[in-house]
Amino acid sequence: MDTNPGAVSLADILALKRRVLALGGVLDEELVVLEILKAINKPALALFRLAEPFQVAVETARGTDRDIDRVNRRVRDLQQRYESARQDKMNRRLGLLTVLSAIFMPLMLITGIYGMNFT
Repeated sequence: MDTNPGAVSLADILALKRRVLALGGVLDEELVVLEILKAINKPALALFRLAEPFQVAVETARGTDRDIDRVNRRVRDLQQRYESARQDKMNRRLGLLTVLSAIFMPLMLITGIYGMNFT
């Protein structure tokens, strides 16, 4: 993106953003399930003996959630930089059109006045 802004398309950025948000949603659900499983203390489900592995899984999920948040911020930054590059390109084009208009409008006015049929 830094060396060649035209090489990246908005569709690629939005697809990446959708994937990151989908992963974040799945991870949030997994984190809730792991917290519930860790808290179950029923004799039929002897999961309290697995409290330490569940704690490791929960901490890993939280770390992954932080990583997904960081990637999401980077994707958002990439999208803003892409939009900024597009605006910069459009501003340069509008600047050129403004200069051309400033040159040719007085000429067109003079041509219009002297091109009239009057005596």
